[in-house]
Amino acid sequence: MSPFRPLEAPKIASIDRNAGLTERFMRFIPILGWAIADAMWGRRTRHIVLKIERQLEEREKPPESIWGPDPERIALAKTVCNVITEELSWPNDYFIPEDPVNILLWSHVEGLDDVEAVMQLEEKLGVKITEEQAAEWSNGTLSQMIDSLLEMQRQR
Repeated sequence: MSPFRPLEAPKIASIDRNAGLTERFMRFIPILGWAIADAMWGRRTRHIVLKIERQLEEREKPPESIWGPDPERIALAKTVCNVITEELSWPNDYFIPEDPVNILLWSHVEGLDDVEAVMQLEEKLGVKITEEQAAEWSNGTLSQMIDSLLEMQRQR
């Protein structure tokens, strides 16, 4: 177990269920309604995004050794962390093995950030990630995701 605390954002799992009637209604009106619903969603979730960003900004850069002694796993972790940072627009890549994937891959900027991140991982790592695999990762930690990707790479 690392000395770093995992990221916390308790409301992510229910964020879409908490949308008000107006916001849900606007989702059905093309273009203008979508823009209004998106603005409402952004306003409703901004405090969660800020909380996650603050946790990352306050976190010291973890040492490479946090990913274990395997150089292949360390290199993979660096790649995954870089992709997540780039695609999800987090302030840095100071992620740790215990961070929940559902927070790291939360599409808080644009609606398909998580999908783009998975596609980028497929391209960079030369693996095929199924929807089932991505859904399984969303219930686990970054360490579990890294181990799964490492296994996929080794089976190629």
